[in-house]
Amino acid sequence: MKTMLLFQEAADNSLAYPADAIQSINVGANAIVITFLTATTGEDVLTLTTSGDEWEGLKKLCQAIASANMANTSGGALVVYDKVGGVDVTGISTAVAVA
Repeated sequence: MKTMLLFQEAADNSLAYPADAIQSINVGANAIVITFLTATTGEDVLTLTTSGDEWEGLKKLCQAIASANMANTSGGALVVYDKVGGVDVTGISTAVAVA
């Protein structure tokens, strides 16, 4: 199984993407934007709204994904952002949205 990246904004608002579906990760003012390749829509754009140093958040996100991939050679999951559970690997996210 592939490493899955998990995101949760609310108890009934969660999603997961395989880490190897990442096409790009960009940062901008108050945002980390992750583009995933998908079979149905071509791509999904996930935005983590931020309240801190986006560069540091990007580095932490990439390090967490790389560590999860190395540790889970047979597959696994990485909770990237969980507002309900208080988890955020970037250390700066405040919300998640998909467009």
